[in-house]
Formats: sequence, structure tokens, C-alpha cells
Amino acid sequence: MPYGYYTLLRLVATIVFAWAAYVAYQKKHSALPYMFGLLALLFNPIIVVHLDKTLWAVIDFAAGILLLATSRYIRQPTV
Repeated sequence: MPYGYYTLLRLVATIVFAWAAYVAYQKKHSALPYMFGLLALLFNPIIVVHLDKTLWAVIDFAAGILLLATSRYIRQPTV
């Protein structure tokens, strides 16, 4: 894939993780805002973090599982 694809993917991932951190913070969750914030920093396209390809695969998989596991919680309206 071209480099621009990965830059766009990083930008979208950063926005999603930052939004999820904000929502989790608004819902007063203790750990999720920090986890999502860390992932937003890790995936940001401005200050690129250079890691081994295998480590990135593990991080990508874990981040996807985290998003899937918390998607219902994030989408529920705040009461």
C-alpha cells in the first residue's frame, strides 16, 4: 500500500481513539480514557512512533479488540 494510505489510517485511528477517550472521560471511567489516550498518541501521524512490524501487528490487534470490547459502552448515551 502507498505511504499516504497509512498516514490517513493513522489519522483516522487517532481521531477515533481521541473521541473514545473523551467519551470515556465524560462517563467518568477510571482506566479507559488513559488507554484510549495512549493509543491516540501512539497512532498519531505527526510524531511517528517507529516500532518493529511484529510489535505493530500485536498493537493493532489489541487496539481492535479493545475497541470492539468497549464499543457498546462508548455508544451508550450518558445518563
